[in-house]
Amino acid sequence: MLENHTLKLQSNDLEEFDTLYVALGLKDRPGLADPVNPLVLQEGYSTTELRAFIDEFRQRLLRLQRVHEAIQGSQTTARGLRQFLHQAQRPCQLSLARYLFPVQDVMQRIGEQLQRSRGVPEPLSGAPFYAANEAAQTMAHLPGYEAAIARQLCRPSDIYWVAPHTQATLHALVESPLTTVVLTIKAPGSDVEFELKRTGMRTPPLLNVIYTRAGERVPPAHRLQGGHMGTLLTWEASAAAHLARFYRLVHGCEAPVSRTLAVNSVYAVPTAHGEAHLLDYLTDPDHFGAGFDAMRQAMAESIAAFDQERSEVSPEMPGALGRTVQFLSYAAPKQSILVHTTSFRLDRLVLYLSPEGPSAYFEKGLHTAYSADDAQRFADELLDEMLGVYTPPGTGYRDHAQYLHDAFAVPANRARADRHYQAIMRHIGQFWGTLLAARGYSEGESFVARNVGLKSVWEQGEWRVKIRFMDHDNLRIGIREDTFDPKLVLSGTMMDACYIFGLDNEEHTIKGEVAFLQEIYRIRPEAAQHGHATLIQAAAEAYRSTQTAIAQRPQLQQFFHPAVLPRLRDWDTLLDTYFKRVQQDADWPAWEADTRQWLAANHYAPAHIDEHIEIINRQAMRLPYLAFLYSPEGSDINRPPPSE
Repeated sequence: MLENHTLKLQSNDLEEFDTLYVALGLKDRPGLADPVNPLVLQEGYSTTELRAFIDEFRQRLLRLQRVHEAIQGSQTTARGLRQFLHQAQRPCQLSLARYLFPVQDVMQRIGEQLQRSRGVPEPLSGAPFYAANEAAQTMAHLPGYEAAIARQLCRPSDIYWVAPHTQATLHALVESPLTTVVLTIKAPGSDVEFELKRTGMRTPPLLNVIYTRAGERVPPAHRLQGGHMGTLLTWEASAAAHLARFYRLVHGCEAPVSRTLAVNSVYAVPTAHGEAHLLDYLTDPDHFGAGFDAMRQAMAESIAAFDQERSEVSPEMPGALGRTVQFLSYAAPKQSILVHTTSFRLDRLVLYLSPEGPSAYFEKGLHTAYSADDAQRFADELLDEMLGVYTPPGTGYRDHAQYLHDAFAVPANRARADRHYQAIMRHIGQFWGTLLAARGYSEGESFVARNVGLKSVWEQGEWRVKIRFMDHDNLRIGIREDTFDPKLVLSGTMMDACYIFGLDNEEHTIKGEVAFLQEIYRIRPEAAQHGHATLIQAAAEAYRSTQTAIAQRPQLQQFFHPAVLPRLRDWDTLLDTYFKRVQQDADWPAWEADTRQWLAANHYAPAHIDEHIEIINRQAMRLPYLAFLYSPEGSDINRPPPSE
């Protein structure tokens, strides 16, 4: 209501705004010559000068203009009022809420939406690659309101769990995104999202052990259902911190990746009979409840599999408790608290924007019926997030496909969609090119659509749409060993490329994030081709500028083993000559002989020489897709994405 009345003011109503800002705490004292509090710069505003700030302040509130203009006093329709009340239940989208809702009240509301149990802190100082320093820096750069909430969330004694009454609705204060085992916290009046990973299953048991699903063995990391193996969370915290610091040193800006603020070990689990110690929960059927025998069988199978998969076998321990301890030696659950995440993952956005979107969200997800008004509000919320600022179509809602078609036909929306798509392609390219130059890769994990999402943020006085890369528990960056392994790096690189551009052959079909984004933004063929060229060009520029920075800056050289640094660009030299000679003249024998001689002259061991030659020969069909990195004059940035 306050936002609605504020928007009735004009930009030149300086005294009215001055009074309002003092009341909201944005100014210490009245006075048209006095600037607003400089802390607003951390909140995404670009100025503290009163007149300029008023313009940006109004612009932020006008994001919900379609909601406010429906309030017409006694002429307000029932539909307009329902929309207004619906929006009032989305605290993160209420820009003034951050100035009026005390942090302690927010934390109380958060506590009412979830379950808690005791935990044990896992100091990030024990993790390599700057995890603790990065967490401290990330916390220091959060706006004050969000930082206060983060400090409360990161209390070391708390483990958070989904509750039966936890909401799954978009933009809820505490949201349990559908099909996930995480909770997201979306602070009032904020575009900052926190993620609690992982928080148990909504359907009991809260925490479980499984070995198969639908007759197929699950990956090792999924054997602890509803929880997360602590070693992976620690690695993710380290890898993301490593990448964030490296990216900042190269580009002078923040990497588009999630960051870990804290990691806690699970000490106890909430049950119907109260809190149970983790050992008791997994050992005693009275604590665990239904499905205990199946869980214990899966635990035995998982232990046997872990023993086969790892070089070190845990000692066998007698009795039921011994089996639990043995399992936990492999998969002790921990929980991490992350920031700069988004629940709007690419795969979910594509589903929600499809004709089946409302049914998938309301009926299958929330298990509730929905009306045409509900479906329209749902579409509007999605478009808000992916367009930053959204202009509703003048047509009514008949069905999802028609409404979205009409929405994208609005010239302002079409222009925003094209602009955001091109910007996102550039950001993907810069991120990937930087990672490649650091000899980094994730084997697809950091690029798969379920781990990448969009986030609308208020930045420099305007709404922008950012891409977020999340889930970095398979990320590698830099080289800590004394040799460069071309097989691992090239294999991991090609997997990342597949999840960026897609893959379609007789054995595998992968829909890449580029295709997801084209579908989300309804991109036309000519714009898609331009976007692909933008991504490739940005990747190539980032690759070369990063390599130059590594050669010149000791801070970046610390990410590599000293023995590797002098040889860091040898791989580029090999592929450059390969593209120039073999790809153009098909003279493999001569190139191989010269390459072996060159590597030997540079003191490469025979076995290492064989590895370089073998991997280039094995990947010969795919290598042309990376030619833009190593041989720019011989590459075509308009080459179609990998399909073989």
